[in-house]
Amino acid sequence: MNKLIPFLLLFAFSAYGQQQKRITIINIVDDGSPPLGLMELGHLTDRLHSIASEALPGYAVVSDSAASADYSVRGRIGRFGEDFTIKVELRDSSSLVGVFSDNSKDIYGLLAAVNGNAPAMFKKLLPVEPSPVAPVVPVAVPPAEAPSPKPVSLGYTGANKCHKEIFDLTAAKKDFSASSFVKDLGISVAKVQASCKTKWTCPADDKITDVGLTAGCVKQLPLKPDGIISLLKDIGIDAAFNAVADLAQSVDVPASIDPLVNAEKSGGGSFWVAFAFDLVGIGLLSYGVMKNGEASDFHSDYRNLPRGLSQNEYDSMWKRADEARSTRNTLYIVGGLVLATGIGVHIWF
Repeated sequence: MNKLIPFLLLFAFSAYGQQQKRITIINIVDDGSPPLGLMELGHLTDRLHSIASEALPGYAVVSDSAASADYSVRGRIGRFGEDFTIKVELRDSSSLVGVFSDNSKDIYGLLAAVNGNAPAMFKKLLPVEPSPVAPVVPVAVPPAEAPSPKPVSLGYTGANKCHKEIFDLTAAKKDFSASSFVKDLGISVAKVQASCKTKWTCPADDKITDVGLTAGCVKQLPLKPDGIISLLKDIGIDAAFNAVADLAQSVDVPASIDPLVNAEKSGGGSFWVAFAFDLVGIGLLSYGVMKNGEASDFHSDYRNLPRGLSQNEYDSMWKRADEARSTRNTLYIVGGLVLATGIGVHIWF
């Protein structure tokens, strides 16, 4: 009978072990260089073992290389720059059940990462208790009320970067004045559009304008106040306006940007002015070519004068040739300047 007792105890423990879930804590490894010592790695592994035992009282927590475990825990230490990194995974036989990762400047931080993250990972194995169902209490329906005013937008959520610039700028302003902002924005738009008449004077897109927006954003905006107001409403800044209709009537295009508006209206006039300069310049140059021919003829006639004429006759022919040459030079200079003026008007306007 006494010989049967050890076998009965072994059978009882085996039966109990089959009912109890087993979880294996595999020794943490270090892939970094130089690696941590075995003492430090062993301490981190032991800490995982202790936390698992505390968090899972119904489980058998065993050490590395235990067979037939229901779950296994593997930890790996690496490097990222000068920092340590740690990643710990909890797996069953076929899938990942839980994981945590962290980084630290030293070994003590790795220990803090294990202490802070491991309990929550192990508790994923605990059964989820159903929440108590609250009794159904009839709710009295309040009488209908008038709709509340539209709340102020808390942020711009669209994809347009320019619209976000405008929203962030107005949100950052203290005592935001819609009318002043619309006026200042209109002036800034006019200045940028005026400077962009030529590619040499147009500001770069990332340059900050007087109103605080980038030039690339301002280039996209309308010039007229009613267009700016409509844009602000679309962005979601309409809560800043106490009376949009009154604002639209009180704000007008500032006098300082009237020349730009007039220039846009009369943009075709600059072409005809330049064209007139071109025609005059070409005409003067053509007349100069004709005078050049006359000067050549007079010089040829002077050289072919017969001998025996008086000095006055020689001087008269030379004077005519000299006057034709002077007129030619004057026409070349004036015609060239007029033609250059016409070309400049074409380029700049």
